[in-house]
Amino acid sequence: MENDERFIEYYTRLNLIMNSLWEYGIVYNTGKINSKILRSLTSAYHQKVVTILDVYNVNSMHIEELIEILQTYELSYLDIF
Repeated sequence: MENDERFIEYYTRLNLIMNSLWEYGIVYNTGKINSKILRSLTSAYHQKVVTILDVYNVNSMHIEELIEILQTYELSYLDIF
């Protein structure tokens, strides 16, 4: 994720990559995708990432739920623009 990029832009870009990999037969499980998303966020999300890892089981968490949490955090607490 770029420092000046909004989360939804990042997720859209990630989704395009995941769809391209799927076309080539490469499929990642939900837990691995969630972990990759959390690892690639900027330092502005560090506090929320720690909270998510403490509270949720990211291996069984639906991607949509993670996306919703991160979008809400961005809209509520981060002043990116």
